[in-house]
Amino acid sequence: MHRFFHQTSVPSGVLSIGMVETINQLPDLLSAYCSRYPQVDLSLTAGVTERLLQHVLDVELDGAFVTGPISHRRCRSRHRHDDFAQVGGTAHG
Repeated sequence: MHRFFHQTSVPSGVLSIGMVETINQLPDLLSAYCSRYPQVDLSLTAGVTERLLQHVLDVELDGAFVTGPISHRRCRSRHRHDDFAQVGGTAHG
């Protein structure tokens, strides 16, 4: 997911993101991203934090927006707002 949000070239392709349903700010964030990068096809999966984290670890999702602190050696997480964190898998497990 980091590559889609922070790359210098114009992103394109499918971006698979998981999200917990309780995150209020996410629709605005994703809408702004899709408006800025129409070449990206966004695929959203809703679920609970534990399951979404496992999907990221299994490389079934590019990343996820989840609740609670995340600490896993194969994931990078970044606190985004008061109620959620962004999680992405590491490139080298």
